[in-house]
Amino acid sequence: MNYLSELPSVVAHALPKAANPNVPFFLDDPVVQNYELLRVVWLQGQSVTQACLAAGHLRRDYYKLENAFLHHGVSAAYPEMGSGRQNEKLERLALLVKSSRPKATEKMILRLSEALGLDPCPSLRTIGRVLHCHGIGNVRDKSERQYWQGIQQSVQTIEILKSRQEPGRNKSNRRGTFYQAEEGLQVRFELFRELAMGGKETMAEVIRRYGLSRPTFYK
Repeated sequence: MNYLSELPSVVAHALPKAANPNVPFFLDDPVVQNYELLRVVWLQGQSVTQACLAAGHLRRDYYKLENAFLHHGVSAAYPEMGSGRQNEKLERLALLVKSSRPKATEKMILRLSEALGLDPCPSLRTIGRVLHCHGIGNVRDKSERQYWQGIQQSVQTIEILKSRQEPGRNKSNRRGTFYQAEEGLQVRFELFRELAMGGKETMAEVIRRYGLSRPTFYK
């Protein structure tokens, strides 16, 4: 969850250095850095050793990234989500209790967990973490809840993308198979990259070439 929770500060620090601050393609973002690493090897033909040295990556990390990219596409650029995955029953119980009794304490949820025989039995710290990740701790306001609910939706979306097979790429033809127009996520990456880095075409021309309508792009 660290990547998503720290994203606003990453964007804030990247804005002054961005080639085009109006287009959200920030080179400080670790996801963009992973994508650029793949891009220079696959599309520009740079050696893995050179690319890793320039990006400050270990070769073993690159090969892990590349293998995920071969199987799951651009979603491989995102960090692993939910490494501290909680007991799903505990999460559902905590959300149910807080939605019906907003002032319920973590200790109350712990007592219910014990009464229901949840295995393993959670700690107060675990329950607090669950509530925090949904923005419904004791001192959360509406905007905080909306923010963390948005993060939960993002995590779920990324996990779905990471579970999908994205065939069509192969290492023997990196340059020819890097870009897959059928992969919506890569279309967005390339569109924002091109607009951010600048070019001779107008924004309207670039958007049209990638098959998006202007309302969809601005959304």
